[in-house]
Amino acid sequence: SFIIMPLQVDASNSCIPPSCKIIGLEPRLPTTTRGIPINLDGTGGRINSDRPLLVYPSGRLVIVREISHDLNSISSGTGTGTKDKKKNIKAFVYRGHAAEVTVAKFSPSGCYIASGDIKGKLRVWSYDNEEHLCKLDITVLSGPIHDLSWDFESKRIVIVGEGSKSDANSVCTKVIQWDSGVTCGSLAQHTMKKAYTCAFKQSRPMRIVTGGMEDSKCYFNAGPPFKRVMIVEDGKPSPSESCHVRGTIFCVRYNKQVLQALGRISLFVSIMAKLWK
Repeated sequence: SFIIMPLQVDASNSCIPPSCKIIGLEPRLPTTTRGIPINLDGTGGRINSDRPLLVYPSGRLVIVREISHDLNSISSGTGTGTKDKKKNIKAFVYRGHAAEVTVAKFSPSGCYIASGDIKGKLRVWSYDNEEHLCKLDITVLSGPIHDLSWDFESKRIVIVGEGSKSDANSVCTKVIQWDSGVTCGSLAQHTMKKAYTCAFKQSRPMRIVTGGMEDSKCYFNAGPPFKRVMIVEDGKPSPSESCHVRGTIFCVRYNKQVLQALGRISLFVSIMAKLWK
């Protein structure tokens, strides 16, 4: 992140203080790692519905960019030169993490952003506040956080990543209250204590789906308090929730609050993400 400032700012601050006027800002691009998906969030939440926002991790920073501002600069023909381009970029840089950030996502309300890093630390901080105060700062996993998702009420967060192989009590999936960090149930755990992705159903009844790294399985959880839900196949509960069975995946839906398998879809690549309809 390239910042031109008239004053020096203490590196312990999570953001540039409002009293320090930024002359120019050149935000960094997302951090990439081969074989690992990049988490980009463009929802913005309800209070930001009038201006498209994009939040993504970049090193130890969290970048929030106003997409509409960038598009207007391109369409108007400005920002072609280096000097003009810096003036037309409108973004915010959050630097509250001490380790590399892996994921950052807006709450449905748009008031807060939850971000996680490679040391398993989760921070929930205010976006609609000039000081961007931190509401929650806890270590939720023993290893890196790979993904997180908010519920539609902006009250709960599901986090997935890697747990410790040596610790029997370590987990790779967890759902907590957004402000206190209290656990809201016991989610199904994946093989080798590694999970890549998760998604919170954005309506009632509340459901959580998580995807594993090593076992190629999707686990469904109902709540709160959340616990594992079995897939019903051919009228009988099926313990198998494997996404990859000889190049096929399950197509499932909820029918009268029961998870039913509709069929199988051919797929020959790994599943990196999932999303509720």
